[in-house]
Amino acid sequence: MQDGVTNPYSESEKELIDKISRLEDVLKRDPSSKVFAPLADAYRRMGLLDKAFKVVIKGLRIAPDYVSGRLALARIFIDKGMFSEARYELEFVLERSPDNIISLKLLKDIDKLRDERGFKDNNETEIRYKEDKETHINRDKREKNPFYTLTFASLLEQQGHYDEARRVYKTMLSRNPSQRHVILRRLERLDALS
Repeated sequence: MQDGVTNPYSESEKELIDKISRLEDVLKRDPSSKVFAPLADAYRRMGLLDKAFKVVIKGLRIAPDYVSGRLALARIFIDKGMFSEARYELEFVLERSPDNIISLKLLKDIDKLRDERGFKDNNETEIRYKEDKETHINRDKREKNPFYTLTFASLLEQQGHYDEARRVYKTMLSRNPSQRHVILRRLERLDALS
């Protein structure tokens, strides 16, 4: 409360805990529900970044193009100091929704934070994220992964994981014949880089 005005958007810790409890109940009843995004965001706002990350990744496996889920993931990355990954998620959102004000604002916030921190990402968190990503890649060998998207492959490519990116693109060729020309161009670009 400031000058007698209550901010309707700020939530107390108790309100967040109640919200988390309600959203967890919904997700337990319906694991395919899109409440994973607000649940992950509530965890993030409580400072439970690892738990938020796990929830949003699990949800995005079911709904990989869900914009609110991608925004929640971007915010988690920002809080972890993983600005490149956050930027990538926000660009993914803007590809689908070019006028998304939240994404545009968060991109500006990232630039400001990077300037304040001397353009250095949180390497410890980035290493942990790469380990999580490698776990997902290994799991993909056993099952069809909805995370095998142009976005994921491009993220791997940006981080210098060319072999993994190539594997994702090749898997996508058989699953997404409508995107064949885009995938082939990206494979050619990868071949030129290697």
